[in-house]
Amino acid sequence: MIKHYVVFNLEQTNLDPSEGGTDLHKEPPISIKLAVDNHVSIIETSAHFFTYEGNVDAISGPFFSEHFDYQDFFTIAVESTGHESRLNRELEPQEEEIIKTVGATYLCECSGLGTPDIAGEMAELLIDKLGKNPYAMWKYAKHADAAYSLIMDWVRELGRGAAA
Repeated sequence: MIKHYVVFNLEQTNLDPSEGGTDLHKEPPISIKLAVDNHVSIIETSAHFFTYEGNVDAISGPFFSEHFDYQDFFTIAVESTGHESRLNRELEPQEEEIIKTVGATYLCECSGLGTPDIAGEMAELLIDKLGKNPYAMWKYAKHADAAYSLIMDWVRELGRGAAA
């Protein structure tokens, strides 16, 4: 017999996060930024936000200004992992938005910046998508985890290069 549970909060489980296996690897945010910089073209702009241009495979934004926002950068870094030369995600734009938000949440949490607020619009989009397919969250989580893992591989690669 197989038991199936839908759990939305850690408090609804008997899991103890202090027993290990649930903590994300802690990494300074600058290490994540430098690792992404080594794998994706960077274009400095005077804009106050970051964008990703898939056709030229470049992230543009305020890299060297007081307007640098790690949460915004992490969102766009996750988007860049979907490029055909990396994870080759071909999803609807709304699905990509969900994956970017979830992946950026992973990166914010692992870098000690804390969990970002998810805007009401994103919550509505997620509820709409899950209303049509309650199992879609696993798909989004899988893609977000793959993006997070790729970026963290870049961080480890950067660390090995610095140690050499």
